[in-house]
Amino acid sequence: MNKPQPELSWELADIRDPMIFSLVLYEEPALFLEIMNLFYPDEGLQRIREIKISLADVLHGSRSDPAFKAIAETETEEVTLWLDYIRELNEEKEEDYRGRSLKEEQKKEGKTLNLTLCRSDPFQCGKPVMRLLLRSEDLCPDDNEHWIIEGVLVSLHEETEAEDPSQQKLIRYFREGIAEGELCTKIEETVHKVRENDEWRLLYLEEKAYRDYMTRNI
Repeated sequence: MNKPQPELSWELADIRDPMIFSLVLYEEPALFLEIMNLFYPDEGLQRIREIKISLADVLHGSRSDPAFKAIAETETEEVTLWLDYIRELNEEKEEDYRGRSLKEEQKKEGKTLNLTLCRSDPFQCGKPVMRLLLRSEDLCPDDNEHWIIEGVLVSLHEETEAEDPSQQKLIRYFREGIAEGELCTKIEETVHKVRENDEWRLLYLEEKAYRDYMTRNI
């Protein structure tokens, strides 16, 4: 059974903390591109052209389940990239994940690739990396528009192990905070960079105080 992540102080907070995770991607979007390329190696993603999320969105997302969005370029097209980091994908979350209004982004901005990191094993199949296709006829049968969103769901559950060694190192890093390999080391260096930022530290403490307050008063 996956263990809940403990609340850590700012000095000890690592990549498993939702706010640290969001700030790392916000600070170094090139790392976001590397993570997406690891799970979409055939898409030819070359660069991040635009971050489609504000700092306020990053901070607000840390209160629940953060999501990160950007526009990337290949040689021939622009691609909308989504990365979601959620704690558990129960039936309610699964319905929300599969049915949320990504179709509007698909219509407006062309191809969309989604990567979801999840701390549970929602389909209980023991596979840490699962490819999903979200089709308009399945989610919105009355919609006249036809669209497909490609998705990869990565389970960080402790009993799953990826066949790809690079994917497994990243999954273990997100699950346990142990950095092995070039990509994980670069992410870990950015974690330390984020923790050295006094502005981020104050925002983190404000968020922690907000969560503590909401926990006591709900």
